[in-house]
Amino acid sequence: MVAALTVVGLIGEEGRVIRLELIPVLYYGVVTGILTLILAFAVVPAGF
Repeated sequence: MVAALTVVGLIGEEGRVIRLELIPVLYYGVVTGILTLILAFAVVPAGF
């Protein structure tokens, strides 16, 4: 992240960028986890 922010000229803004991206990252992680569990139990129910 530091390297990418340096390239675009946002040196020292790491905290702000992390705060802005925290909610979408958590959302995508939770949704992906729930979908994975649903598909795992629906597609391969004998595996559990």
